[in-house]
Amino acid sequence: MNEFRHCGYVAVLTRLSQQDDLLVLDSLVHASIHEGARTGRAAFRISAHNNPQAIESAICDWRPAAGAGRVWIVVESLYSMDGEVAPLGDLLGIAHLHDSFMVVDEAHATGVYGEQGRGLTAAYEGRENLLVVHTCGKALGTSGALVTASGVLRTINRCRPFIFATARSLVMAVALRESLLIL
Repeated sequence: MNEFRHCGYVAVLTRLSQQDDLLVLDSLVHASIHEGARTGRAAFRISAHNNPQAIESAICDWRPAAGAGRVWIVVESLYSMDGEVAPLGDLLGIAHLHDSFMVVDEAHATGVYGEQGRGLTAAYEGRENLLVVHTCGKALGTSGALVTASGVLRTINRCRPFIFATARSLVMAVALRESLLIL
C-alpha cells in the first residue's frame, strides 16, 4: 500500500476534523480512510455506496441529535473494485447545502481521467469546500501523494505527520515533476 494513503488519511481525517465534527464515509472507500476515521476524535457514519441521499440523511439525522460541528463527506472519485464513478456534482451540492467539506480520494483517477489527467475533480477545482488527495504511486510512478485544497483548508496546519515528516527526496520531487509535465 502507498505509505501516504495509509498514513495520510490518518493525518488528514484526524487533524482536520475535530471532536464535534462528523465524517460521512461512502461504504466502499479504501480501508485506510476507514482507519483514519476510527483513529480520530470525530464521529463517523458509513453511508450506502454512491448514494447521495444516504449521505444527506446521515447529515440530517446527526444534526438534531448532537451535530454542532462541521461535516466532512469522504468519497473516492473512482472506485477500483467495480469501476464506478462517484456522483461528485450531487455530492458537492449536498456539501454546499449543509456547509460541509468534501474529501475526495483520486487514487484511481489521477493521471488517467479529467483535464490533463488531473482526475475527476478537475472540473470542480477552486471550490472552498473541496480537498482532493492524488496518489503519486500509481499513474505518476513515484511515491507519496499530493493534497490539493482551498486557501481556507491550507491554512489549517494541525497535521503532526505532515509537520514533523521528513521532506521528500530531491530525486522523488524531480521524478514527480517530470510525471506531471508528461501528463
